[in-house]
Amino acid sequence: MLSKSMKHEFRATSRVMLPLFAALLLMSVVAHFAIQLLTGADNLHWLLETISAIVIALFAISVVAVAVGVLILTVSRFYRSFLSDEGYLNMTLPVSVHTHIFSRLIVAVIWYALTVIAVLLACLIMGLNLHEWKEFFVAIGDVLRGLSEQHLTGRAILLGLETLLAMVMGCSFSSLLLYAAMAVGHSFNRHKKGMSVLFAFVFYYAIQIIGVVGIAVLTHMDWDNWFDITAENATHALNVFQALLGGVIGVNLIGCALFYFITHFFLSKKLNLE
Repeated sequence: MLSKSMKHEFRATSRVMLPLFAALLLMSVVAHFAIQLLTGADNLHWLLETISAIVIALFAISVVAVAVGVLILTVSRFYRSFLSDEGYLNMTLPVSVHTHIFSRLIVAVIWYALTVIAVLLACLIMGLNLHEWKEFFVAIGDVLRGLSEQHLTGRAILLGLETLLAMVMGCSFSSLLLYAAMAVGHSFNRHKKGMSVLFAFVFYYAIQIIGVVGIAVLTHMDWDNWFDITAENATHALNVFQALLGGVIGVNLIGCALFYFITHFFLSKKLNLE
C-alpha cells in the first residue's frame, strides 16, 4: 500500500514541481546568455543592459519560487489529504496512518532533494561557460586522485553518504515539524489554521532554544585537539567531520521521532474534521 500511496502522491505533486523545474532550467540558460552579454560587450546598449539585468533578476525569482514552491506543496498536500474534506475519504481507506504519513513524507523529501539538485544545476548552467565546466570537472578529478593517493577514498565515500543522510534527516525533520503543527492545530474546534501556524512557531522556537542550550554546552568543551586540522592530517579532519555529522544526524533523528509521534497521535486519536 505504501508504494501505491506514493505513486498517487507523485502524480499529484509532479504536476506542480516538474513545470517549476523546467521553468528554472530554462531561465538558467537565458540568464547564462544574459551574463555573457553583460560581461562580453564593452559598449552595450542601455536597453540590452536593462533586459539582461531583468533576466538575471527573473532567474533569482525562479530559484526562490522553486524553493518556496516545494515547501508550500509539502504543506498543502498534507492539509488536503488529512485536514480538509478530502480527509474524510483518506481516513476511511484501508490504509494505516503510518502509511499515509510515510508516503507524504518520502515524496516530500524526494522533491526537496530534486529541488536542491535542480537549483545547483541551474546555478552552474547560468554561471559557467564551456571552459569553466572543463575546469570544474578537472578540479573534481584532482580531488578524487588526491583522496586515492592517501587511501581515503572509502572514508570520503562514507563521509558523502553521511552528508546525504544528514540532509535527508534535515528535510524529514522540517516536514514532520510542519505536519505535527498542522495535526495539533486541527485538533481544536475553532481557528484551526491559526492554531497550526501558532504551533509551528512554538515547535520551531522550542527547537531553537534547545539548540542554543546545546551550543552553550559545546562551547565549554576543549576543542583545541578536535580542530587541530592541517593539510597533513586529513584522516583527523575526516574524523572530525564524521563526528559532527553523526551529532547532526542523531539530533535530527530524535526530532523526527518526536514530531512523527505527535503527528501520528493527533491524526489517529484527535483528528477533528468538523
